[in-house]
Amino acid sequence: MNIKFFLAAIILIASLASARAQSTKNSTAQLPEGCIIESGLIKAKQGFHFQLSADKKKATLVNAKNNISGTFSCHCSEGKDGNCSVLQSGEGIRCTGNCGCKILTVVSGGVKIGINLTTGEIKKI
Repeated sequence: MNIKFFLAAIILIASLASARAQSTKNSTAQLPEGCIIESGLIKAKQGFHFQLSADKKKATLVNAKNNISGTFSCHCSEGKDGNCSVLQSGEGIRCTGNCGCKILTVVSGGVKIGINLTTGEIKKI
């Protein structure tokens, strides 16, 4: 009986993992050129840097020729009210605020992408 339960659990876990991988694969999009997600931050690659807006609501990723690769802005989690801003830490940025600012929205070439910095999940919005 224990073996049957164990096998059923393995099959269930494998099928859930497969379904999650397929749904993530179908809803993912590429990050703007010049950045990566690492340690809960969006980091600029070599040759790129972030420029923060005066109100710290947005960060723009630019290269050495000042070509814009992407614009990042922080928003409150769905259903929550409050304030969010972009916090720059070294070569990386993240969201900070009082309303669950865990999702960073990226606007690149008119395409909106939601990023969960905790899990690294990227979804086209």
